[in-house]
Parts: sequence; structure tokens; C-alpha cells
Amino acid sequence: MAGKFYPIRPTTVTSRTEIENAVSLFEEKMSDGSDRTEEIQLSFQGGGALAKVHWRADLDLWSAFLPTEKHHWAAFGLGNPFDGDGKSIVVEINSPIEGINRRVGGVFTRNSKGRLFVGHRGSVGGGRPGTGQKAFMAEISKDDRVDIRDGDKVSSVIMIGALDAEDFPAKVHAFVSHVAQFKAASD
Repeated sequence: MAGKFYPIRPTTVTSRTEIENAVSLFEEKMSDGSDRTEEIQLSFQGGGALAKVHWRADLDLWSAFLPTEKHHWAAFGLGNPFDGDGKSIVVEINSPIEGINRRVGGVFTRNSKGRLFVGHRGSVGGGRPGTGQKAFMAEISKDDRVDIRDGDKVSSVIMIGALDAEDFPAKVHAFVSHVAQFKAASD
């Protein structure tokens, strides 16, 4: 993840329609180039779900997107999820249905030119001691964090990448890999 200079703070996307469009584009970008897409059972803290999973062998990365009543669920993992070994969720980049919800990790932002970005608030623990938001954000380089206009606040988020960038899936892979390394070091 390389640092970027954002002269004018990106602004949180809050409209239900814009967030739904952003989620659709996010899934489209992650499914393009997939080697395999199939519904499988995924487990997560507090439950599980049957989800359509996109696996990109070139990045050794899988993604799954599901709408829920509370937020748009987007889970990511490393490895082949279809061979039985790679089904563990490394990180979720969930986004609110509308408005601002600082309790979910994902956030869509727009810069002053209208470009759409995916960011993460740093909540990566999954209920494990020593792997919470505070510890992860302290480990992230200041160059990889961006202050955004987040309603009536300024929030520091990890900017994963621009949704229209050709290398966006690779940037998601870099973020997921970084989270996996962080969690492994905390074990």
C-alpha cells in the first residue's frame, strides 16, 4: 500500500443509491478475471452464510458479497476457497446500507473530482485479543491513512484504492495480505 497525497479530503458517500452502486461496482471489479465463481458455505463470528464466492488465482484472493439487513457484507480471504483450505475470512470490508456507520469497517469516499474510493476503518480483530482497530491502526503507516470528511467529523481511514483503477483488485489483495500478516503476528 503506497501513500498518496489527497489535497482536499475525500468525503464519505452516504446515499443509499450511491452506496448500492458502489457495492455493485466493487463486486464487479473483484469478480472480473475470476477463475471460478460458486456458492459455498462461509463461516464468520456469530454464524455463517451461503455466499457466491469469486476466486482469482492470479492474486490467490477470494471475495464474497451479500446484502444483510444491517450492512453490505463483503468478506475476503487468501487461498483457494474451493479446495477446503482457503475458506477462512481474513477481513471484511462491510459498508453501511446508507448514511455513516463507523462500526463497520468499509467506507466509500469521493474525492473533489468525483472519483470513488474504498477505504477501511481498521476494525480487523474478529473478536481476537490484540487484533482490534486501535492496534491495527497503530501498525499502519501514516502514509497509508487518509483523513476523510465523515459527516460532522474527520476520520482517519486506510485508503485501499480507487474503484476505477485497473490495479484495484491487486490493491485489495495487498490490504487483505497486510491484515493476514498482522493477525498472524498477533497469534
